[in-house]
Amino acid sequence: MMNWSNYGTPVRLIAAGLAMAVLAGCAAIGKPDFSCSGPNAGLGCLPSSEVYEITNDPDLYAAVMEALNEASSQRGNVDHRKIIDDVRATFVRTGDTVVKPMADPVRQPLPVLQPARVVRIWISPWVDSKGDLRMPGYVFTEITPRRWSFGEPEVTGSEILAPIQVERDRSMR
Repeated sequence: MMNWSNYGTPVRLIAAGLAMAVLAGCAAIGKPDFSCSGPNAGLGCLPSSEVYEITNDPDLYAAVMEALNEASSQRGNVDHRKIIDDVRATFVRTGDTVVKPMADPVRQPLPVLQPARVVRIWISPWVDSKGDLRMPGYVFTEITPRRWSFGEPEVTGSEILAPIQVERDRSMR
C-alpha cells in the first residue's frame, strides 16, 4: 500500500487547480443577462448618467419617449442613441411653467441675538511673592454680554414736538 501522506500537498494543489479550471469553464457558457436588451428596452443601451439626466427632467423624458414611440411605430428597429441625441439637441423648454412671485416678507421686526464681545488676554510668565514661577496662559473674558436686538432702537432724543406756527406778513393787513 502506498503512503499518500508524503504526497498530500502537491495532490491538493493539483486538485484545487483542476477545480478552478472546471468552474471557470462553466462560468463562460451561455450569454450574460446584463447585456443590452432588444429594441423594446425603454431608453435602450445608454450609460446610467445619461438615463439619469433624461429621467430627471420630466419634460425631456416625455419628449424622448414620444420620439422613440413614433420611430418604433414607423420603423421596427430603432437607433435609441441617435433619436435621444436629436431630441436633446432640439429640446427647448417652453415657458409653460408658472412661477409665482414670492410674497413680500412681513414687515415685523425680527429678534436677533447679538453675540457677546470676548477679549483674550495673554498673561506672561511671572514670579510671585513666594518665589514660585507662574507659567504663561490666556484668560478669556466677556467685555459685553450677549443681548437681544429687537426692532428699531429706542428713540432717546429730547426733541420737543410743537405745531407748525404760521406767521402772517404784517404788511398785508
